[in-house]
Amino acid sequence: MKKLLLFFSLLLSLLPLQAAAETKTATITFADQGWENAKVLSNVSCTIVASDTKEEIASVKFSKGSNSLDPKYYTSDKTARIYAGNIIEIKAVNDTKNTITKVSSAPSATFTKGNDGTFSCSSKTNFKSITVTYEVTQVTSPAEMPEVIINGIAIEEGCFYEVSNGSKAEVSAKDATSISILYNDGNDLNELTGSKGTFDITNAGEYVIESANGEYGGETLSFNVKLVEPKEIISTTDVWEKVLSTETITDEGEYILVCEDKNDVASNEDNDNNRKVLPISITDSNIKSLLTPEAQKQPLILNIKKEGESNYYLFATNYAGNTSKGNYLTGKDSKNYLLIGEKDASKDNAIATISITDGNATITFTNISRTIRRNSSSDLYGAYAQGQTAIQLYKRGADEQTVTYEYSTAEFLDLPQYEHDALAKTITFSCSNKNVLFEERHYEPTTAQTYAPKAVAEGWNAIADNVFDHSAFDKDMVMEVRAYREDADGNRVIESPIHAIKIPASGTVTGIEGVNAEAEGEGELYNLQGARVDRRAAAPGLYIERRGSKAVKVVL
Repeated sequence: MKKLLLFFSLLLSLLPLQAAAETKTATITFADQGWENAKVLSNVSCTIVASDTKEEIASVKFSKGSNSLDPKYYTSDKTARIYAGNIIEIKAVNDTKNTITKVSSAPSATFTKGNDGTFSCSSKTNFKSITVTYEVTQVTSPAEMPEVIINGIAIEEGCFYEVSNGSKAEVSAKDATSISILYNDGNDLNELTGSKGTFDITNAGEYVIESANGEYGGETLSFNVKLVEPKEIISTTDVWEKVLSTETITDEGEYILVCEDKNDVASNEDNDNNRKVLPISITDSNIKSLLTPEAQKQPLILNIKKEGESNYYLFATNYAGNTSKGNYLTGKDSKNYLLIGEKDASKDNAIATISITDGNATITFTNISRTIRRNSSSDLYGAYAQGQTAIQLYKRGADEQTVTYEYSTAEFLDLPQYEHDALAKTITFSCSNKNVLFEERHYEPTTAQTYAPKAVAEGWNAIADNVFDHSAFDKDMVMEVRAYREDADGNRVIESPIHAIKIPASGTVTGIEGVNAEAEGEGELYNLQGARVDRRAAAPGLYIERRGSKAVKVVL
């Protein structure tokens, strides 16, 4: 019953809806028409134009009528003179939008309104001007088809989707004052206030979204959904926090060397004898997402362990170079080097004092009195006797975890349609979903009736720009075509049933009825995701059955 109401609503949308009217006036002054003296006005027409919008409101037409004299315009008194029996008619240019309610003139004359809404006067009068009073009716147009987005996917009319229970649907419609949602299984009609809103997908089946403009029904969008459980994905983000006191340095911690002035960190790569830099983003003394698994270069991660009362030694845990001599981070006497895996390096070479003042870390190797700094002019970290740019020490904090859900948004694709250019021997394919790709495979039929593959192309071939050129075929061929869609990562998420086409050597293209048809008059069965289903094992529900070159919906 509700679908019937929607149908009648759609029919009503073909008729304009009129709202409250505004009364206005517009005037024509004949002296402004540029007519020469004694101009004959029989069968002359002119228009009355609104002074504010410059819109043509009414037409003015003169005719000779029953008088033997023609109506004329005279410049001496700047009047359009009609004689008794001449006729002047005033008619609305667009009577749907602008309805004329009164006609007056200077000097005053009597105008009579006819059944068709035309005002006329046939009395002898010298008209200087004519004024029409009219009502401007605001015509409400139908609201456009609603737009629906679920899980970031724009929904298309008549298509099938898999979504999780409780998925949020975002609905909007241009020029709509309200939107209705109809669920086919519960027969619930829910209203959204205004021209946009959201609702939860809680039922499988068909959804019908209707937009309306006031009481004026607009367009509808329908689609089908299947409820699926989403895949939970937990992603971890590493978080690094600025060290403000040596009291927070622990043997179990992980640390990085940062230069806030340069927005970079010492990396685990060499630059000759120093550490290369890695650009980073720092927000409120926090750094996130440094340890990207696929990245070739990572920040240099250090363990800093207490050695005695006030000393520490530094150990690199993820150095990308040669660590056969060890992973200690050391300097070198009389050099600006910052080394890892240095020959004969020992823990004693890596011992340093650490102090932190105003957030800046001073890390000085005790054996050579050189301090780790960021080079002020070169993109590297080294150990310097003096100068260069101050660094900060950051410690890895608790990782942040984000839970997201991955939805299978598989969309059923119809059997491909095609147009054949027999002269050019090209076939152009199309589908109800415009954002699809097409592929084909072709082979020679063994007989006129049996189409067992004798493959020319073992696999499937992409059809560029949806156009297939068969001008090279000099034998009868069978071509199978299917449409498919890819996700944002290029992975195939759904494909249509196969459409088989026979291409005789003559070039005349025909569809093949009953290709690979199942026995006893039953066709091939596909689920709403386009996958072939064994009829004997199919669960109750809605399916697509392909019978030859035709596809129909069936309920098992």
